Amino acid sequence: MGAKAWATSSIKDRKPKYMHLGLSINDKHWDETTGKVHKSHPNAVRLNNLILKKLAEANNTAIELDTREEFVSSEEIMGYYSK
Repeated sequence: MGAKAWATSSIKDRKPKYMHLGLSINDKHWDETTGKVHKSHPNAVRLNNLILKKLAEANNTAIELDTREEFVSSEEIMGYYSK
């Protein structure tokens, strides 16, 4: 069994950029269907909350940048997100 490294991605003009979160989880604790940590993991609640927080940050960044009327590259998106 391997481990899944957690990363978030930004795709702009078909160019993906990835930001690794510095976390990984063993395959046996990861539910591929739901995208969540299984309840059997001792820190499942905290890890799932972290996933939701990072997704919310990424969505907020995307919405904020989308409301601007200027061109933003995928590098700028990831730089903005990592602040």
